[in-house]
Order: sequence, then structure tokens, then C-alpha cells
Amino acid sequence: MTLLWQTRMLRDARLTVADEIENALSYYRTTFLEEIPALYADIEAALGEHGVPARLPAFFQMGSWIGGDRDGNPNVTEPTLETAITRQATVIFEHYLEQVHKLGAELSVSNLPAGSSDALQALADASPDQSEHRTDEPYRRALIGIYTRLAASARVRRRCSASISRASTCGRVRTSTKR
Repeated sequence: MTLLWQTRMLRDARLTVADEIENALSYYRTTFLEEIPALYADIEAALGEHGVPARLPAFFQMGSWIGGDRDGNPNVTEPTLETAITRQATVIFEHYLEQVHKLGAELSVSNLPAGSSDALQALADASPDQSEHRTDEPYRRALIGIYTRLAASARVRRRCSASISRASTCGRVRTSTKR
């Protein structure tokens, strides 16, 4: 009761579009990025229990208009849209990088006792990780390669965002509402 009594009913200042973007993305981090894959896994498991083994196609996707709703809000501009896209990209890259890092910490399986598939070995061989301490750990080596590619993509996205206002070659976001 005290918490409710001591909470302001109104803010002193209006939220900015950037505030709205960050608020929405906080929900992505705490719910959607974990729960959508869990939902797919639950549905696939339930189908499997009924004799229907399935790998579901993507049918549930998250989207957001926050920061890009060019419907008359004078505070939503081309730079605001670029901020929204950049923040969304940053959140998803951070999520995937964290997940790949966690997998790499867990998957210490050596291929000495049982070998590995040709596909896994190809991924491991393509990895920039040539440490002699992991030569028999194809999962870790493959994940290091995946992590490296994700991190490089994230860096490219940041560079493009930083240079977008200078008409970079990274491509421009279409922000006009005219068709």
C-alpha cells in the first residue's frame, strides 16, 4: 500500500520517443526473446506427443511501430526511426551473442570418443579459432565461428547507423509515408 501511495500519478515531463523505444525493448528482453522460442518448443512437443513430429515454420513474429509511426506524431522523424531500428538491432544481436556464448560454455563435447558429423566438422574447420586446446571440441569451435560472424554483423550495423546521416553505402531506410 505504501508503494502505491508514494508513486506519482503523473510524470513531470512527457516521455520522449526514445523513452518509448527503450521501454518497449525492455519487454523484448524479458519476455519475447525467451518466450517465443519456448512457445514453439511447447507446441512442437505437444504435437510430438500426439504422433505428429513437426518443426514449425515461423508463424509468430514480433514487430513494433514505436519510433517508426509516421502517422502525424511530429516527434517521429527519420533520425528517430533510425534510432528505433538501431536499438532493435542492438537488442537482438546482444541476445544472440549471449545465447551463443552460453552454448559455447556448455558444449565442451570432444569428438575423440564418438566423432562428429561432417556438417559440424565443416563449421568447426571454418572457425577462426585454431587453439590447440580445442582442436577436438567441434561444437565450441563452430560456436566461436558463429559468434565471430554475429559480432562482425553487429559491428557493421553500428557503423551503418553511425554513418547513415552521411548517406553511407549501407543503404537508407525508407521513411516516407507516400507510396
